[in-house]
Amino acid sequence: MKKLKKIEFGTLLTFVVWALLSGSQVQATTYMNGHIGNTEYSDMTRADGGAYYNNRSGGEEYTSLFPAYGNYQQFDAEKLAIDATDDLFSFGLQGGKIVSGSTVVDTDHYNWLGWYTGTTSETFTAGDIAINVDDDAFYEYGVKYNVNTDNSVSFDLYKATAWESSSWGSRTADIFRVEGDVINSFDGVFNQYDTNHYIMEGQFDLTLLDLFEGGDLEMYWTMSCNNDEISVTTTVPPAPVPEPATMLLLGSGLVGMAGLRRKRKSLYNFQA
Repeated sequence: MKKLKKIEFGTLLTFVVWALLSGSQVQATTYMNGHIGNTEYSDMTRADGGAYYNNRSGGEEYTSLFPAYGNYQQFDAEKLAIDATDDLFSFGLQGGKIVSGSTVVDTDHYNWLGWYTGTTSETFTAGDIAINVDDDAFYEYGVKYNVNTDNSVSFDLYKATAWESSSWGSRTADIFRVEGDVINSFDGVFNQYDTNHYIMEGQFDLTLLDLFEGGDLEMYWTMSCNNDEISVTTTVPPAPVPEPATMLLLGSGLVGMAGLRRKRKSLYNFQA
């Protein structure tokens, strides 16, 4: 009988501590589905300007970001979404073929716009994803990505030491290619849902952004020709500090239970 009471006491103590420590946790949302819905992420920049197109798989409309110059919108940046809840940093990018990494075009096709006078083809590449954690001019983190032959996507999270720029014609992308040290690698989801539109999504532990202390988090992306650029910002409150009353209650409860256990143990010894 005494042994049973001790087991029940230990089980009760374990349950009380678990309930107090985990009661405020919420189950994380799954974003990795190859589709960026208009309400799926907490914050999203959606391209404004250009003609509307129909998302054949999702049934929603989206727009191409101005200026979106010709060539089947290969260089569109259409959506950039971000969510930083449940201690996870989740993001999604939607755009033209350039999102897949690179695209080759015949520059002579653009001569009528006065962009370029050459006649050879040229390869344009996607930039790295930039993350700013303290609302200054420097992006402290960058994400390089690679779309694999099986249509999966691999990401490397960097702590930035510098950013390489890219220029083409009269346009310059100052935040283009990150330089620094890799701090994490992870996989994501890549989806091509029609001929000219591509989506990729990724997710990593928010604590990897060790310079972030709460407040605004900005994400930015462009391409080597800087035809389009897009950014989005979300606000994350600082990590909550345990309330003194809660900690006092937890501490008092544990001390009280420990004292009761010692008293019962002494009583058992005396009766024996």
